[in-house]
Order: sequence, then C-alpha cells, then structure tokens
Amino acid sequence: MSSIHNTLFTGKVLIRYNTLPSTNATLRSMLQQGPVADGTVVWALHQTQGKGQGNKTWVTEPEQNLTFSLLYRPVFLAPSDVFLLNKVVALALYDAIESLLPGKSLHIKWPNDLLIEGRKAAGILIEIGMRSNIETAIIGIGLNVHQTAFPDLPAATSLTRETGQTFDLEQLLQKLLQHLEAGYLLLRSQPNAGTVRQLHERYEQNLWGKGRTLQFRRGDHTFLAVVKEVDEQGQLVVLENGEETRYQLGAISWK
Repeated sequence: MSSIHNTLFTGKVLIRYNTLPSTNATLRSMLQQGPVADGTVVWALHQTQGKGQGNKTWVTEPEQNLTFSLLYRPVFLAPSDVFLLNKVVALALYDAIESLLPGKSLHIKWPNDLLIEGRKAAGILIEIGMRSNIETAIIGIGLNVHQTAFPDLPAATSLTRETGQTFDLEQLLQKLLQHLEAGYLLLRSQPNAGTVRQLHERYEQNLWGKGRTLQFRRGDHTFLAVVKEVDEQGQLVVLENGEETRYQLGAISWK
C-alpha cells in the first residue's frame, strides 16, 4: 500500500517497512534530511525498539500489531495548547476501535494509553518540534491487534484477545488515519473555545479512573488520590486529602 484513500492528505505518502527499530526515529531522521510532506506516515510491520512515555519501551510481535508514525505540522497551535493534539489523537483512536468492541469498556488513560476492560491496548507518543511556535508533531501509535501473549505485561491486551476476531491490518490503519485526520482538521479549522470545550468534555467522559480513588507513585512515595480531570495544559488534576494538586507529565505514575 503506497497511500491511504478517503483522506485529504494524511497517509497520501505512506512508507511501509518490514522491520524498523522505531517509526518515530525514522520519521525524525527524514525531517533532518530534507522536506517531508505534511501527513506522511511511516509504518513498520515489526518495530524492534519502539518507545513509550519516558523510558518505557513498546514491545510487539512481528506482523501482529499496528506500529506507525504520522507527521503533522500544527503551526496553528501555541506551545501552551499542545495537549489539545494529544486529546485529538486519543479520541480518534477511541472512535476508530470502539465499534470493534461491542460490550467492552474502553477508556483513555492519562497521559497516553487506551485501555480495554482496564488493560492496555494502545499507546501514543507525540514528539513536538518547535522554535517560537510548534512546527512539527511526530505522532507515534502502537495498537495491539492480533498478539495474544504478553508474558512481561500482564496488564496488556489486544483487539483479538478481547473479541476473538482477526482484522485486516491495512484496513484498520486506513480507518485509524481517517479518524485522525477528521479530528485534526476540526481542530485546525476551528481552534476556538467551542472546539476546545468539546474536546475537553469528550476526553473527560472517557477518562479512566475519573472520580475514583487510586494509588499513585511520586518518586519513592506511594499515595492515594481521587482523579478529578486533565486540565488544558495536560496536567492530571487529583484530590489528595481534599486538596487539589496538578501533576505534569512524568511527575507521577500510576501504581
């Protein structure tokens, strides 16, 4: 497959590899070497050194899952608004696979995961390039599709594990990219208070743990807090002993 149908520009340039260390790193290298078209997608059938948030890795079996990266140029976003892109991507993934999971609970887990029945099925890693403003966004996505064994990740799952079905990876990629472009174009064409509020409300409706008391880790300290929301800057807002606290990405982790 050399391009995606039914999109305006997302995936019109699609580069597929049998094996890559990292699709994000490959796309980043392409940017350093010369011009890269907006909407370019790098897809690896097997990614051997995929990264998650922080120092986490994304391990995947060959030709069983979707691992790809997408280039957008969200120059219309101020640096303070960059988490809006995270919300667009997370909701696009949610919308693309929700219909495949009848009767299953699906949630967005801050900051970058998608959970089916409380187990991780997808991860997002967005790398922003900016000077005075945002210039590029490399959006890396890993979605567990056919893999059913996760020996080192007991809290992981996949579409096949949850449904018992198999999926055409190319068709699934096309569906994901269509949803991603639709969400991105809405944000680009209407970056106003109404759109921002709509994104926030939908993100909060599907936020994992919202209103629940959960265990977190901050350094060597473990504590309990109630999940309240994720604010416009992408900080997790929790209530600790009745007091509201905001945590940036990487400041705390789920226990």
